[in-house]
Amino acid sequence: MGFRKLKKKIDTIKKLLNISKEKLDDTDKIDENKEIKSIIDSLLNTIELESIFDNLLNIKKPQNWLTIKYYEKNYPTGEFKSNSRIITVDNNAKSSIDKDKFCVANLKGKFTTNEKIKNTKELIGKGVKINFDGNNVIIVNNSTTNLFVHSLGINKLYGRSDNSVQRVPPENTAVIFRKSIFQQLLFNHLREGDKSIRDLYAMCKIRISFKTSRNLGDSSVIPDVPCWLELQLNIPRGILDSIILK
Repeated sequence: MGFRKLKKKIDTIKKLLNISKEKLDDTDKIDENKEIKSIIDSLLNTIELESIFDNLLNIKKPQNWLTIKYYEKNYPTGEFKSNSRIITVDNNAKSSIDKDKFCVANLKGKFTTNEKIKNTKELIGKGVKINFDGNNVIIVNNSTTNLFVHSLGINKLYGRSDNSVQRVPPENTAVIFRKSIFQQLLFNHLREGDKSIRDLYAMCKIRISFKTSRNLGDSSVIPDVPCWLELQLNIPRGILDSIILK
């Protein structure tokens, strides 16, 4: 079933359920009405979610689930694409070229000779391991420095401000993308037609800084630090392009 036909089907269900709600409003059993309305809303949500996400299975998946861009300050210095479930970004100059390893040691850019860049790259060391389990994306900090992560989806999950940055100490792990949060926001957009589309696209990009600054509680300053990564999650991005742009 196409998304347009699916939307018409959902709208029809909504109209039928709304008629039932109007009839309930005409009775005097207020408490009972509230309970029945709650059941109707829950049923509608279940029908919509199952229909929408069953259709998502038919969307062609991208060749690579992840695209990584490495920046020195705000200058793009290297790019890496992979479909491996476990990917490592490190600063080991002796690392072999591999489909699941992105080494930034030998990348040359506009600011590579800058002393701060050199010092920060030394701290990266064994870097960060990025794991994709088919639903969520998890990172492991294998470097000798704190990682600072901006993930809009995780901020929304924990009720933080959209620009909040999460600190991940060495030898610690952190979930940076949850499929369930993305699905719920997408569902809200399809159901209500709200303005969350920008947030949905923003959730597909995650920034990781290898060094802090005085104001790194705000994600807007990440491009000012010596070395940082931008992770583009191509599967949710592809879903958005398939649904929204059609």
